[in-house]
Amino acid sequence: MSNKINLLNLLRKITFEPTLSQRGMAKELGFSLEKLNCCLKALNQKSLIKINNFKQNKNRLTHLRKYVLIKKG
Repeated sequence: MSNKINLLNLLRKITFEPTLSQRGMAKELGFSLEKLNCCLKALNQKSLIKINNFKQNKNRLTHLRKYVLIKKG
């Protein structure tokens, strides 16, 4: 699958399932976590998405990420 198609599919996934975890997105798209992270970084660098980090719980080391489409995306 070409990189442009991968990015487009990821944009669609973010649009329709914005609360899905990275692991869930990777599984549904058939990506490895590394590939998903590379695609997310590419979309962020192109200013198509904005990545917000939120601490989920002060007692845990996990973080919640939210991906937001920008008008351009």
